[in-house]
Amino acid sequence: MGIPTKNVPLSYYNMTFIQMKKYYFLFLAILAFISCNSDGIKLTTEAINSKSCKDCAKVSINLPKATGNFVADSINQHLNDYAIQVLNYTEEHTSESIKQEVENFVSEYQKTKKDFPDMAAVWEATIDGNVSYQTEDLISLQLDSYVYTGGAHGYGAVSYMNIDAKTGALLETKDLFTDFSAFKVLVEKKFRQIHNIPDEESINSTGFMFDNDVFELPQNIGYNEKGIVLIYNPYDIAAYAEGMIKIEIPFDDLQNNLIIK
Repeated sequence: MGIPTKNVPLSYYNMTFIQMKKYYFLFLAILAFISCNSDGIKLTTEAINSKSCKDCAKVSINLPKATGNFVADSINQHLNDYAIQVLNYTEEHTSESIKQEVENFVSEYQKTKKDFPDMAAVWEATIDGNVSYQTEDLISLQLDSYVYTGGAHGYGAVSYMNIDAKTGALLETKDLFTDFSAFKVLVEKKFRQIHNIPDEESINSTGFMFDNDVFELPQNIGYNEKGIVLIYNPYDIAAYAEGMIKIEIPFDDLQNNLIIK
């Protein structure tokens, strides 16, 4: 059916033109939204440090800072929450910002020092983060932390944060793979090879401390340019003296099992 040309009121053409403009601007808005999400994120580094003074707790933080769009806001909020969790000593207060939590950490040390004036050790905390892998679909952040609040030694840990680059949502490990069970089998095989544990022996036969003598993946799984990285932090499956235990699975070994790469 063609466009009427006879006995058609002018309002018909006015309405048609208005509708065309409406859909045109909607189309432009959609294009802008897609472009903004995929190309608008920039990651730099932001430093937050405690004030330097004698007998004060020392805090040094260097974390990625995202700018560009609403996805950047989500990334920054995830990092904010992570740093607060690392620094939170008493859990008696709730901070909204990293700077506020740094002040709380320093204040808690001063209170503890007042209660125990003979305490020689000075509290310290360091948090460093970097982009370990980035594509148009994924941003993987490696986060290294160390906290000392007295005792024989502090505690250092490595965490990974995998983020959907288009939405800013945190990705669960199981959401990264088409067959999560197959991935777990692959990692256990690699783990046994690295630590010389025969297939017929239990996973704890050489001194590891997996719960119920059953192999489990670590909580800290991320990406680098070569493939997937898995980190067991001290105390996760072995004594503190064993340090961090690391496994790397090359992308080639994963074949088509990765949903996001």
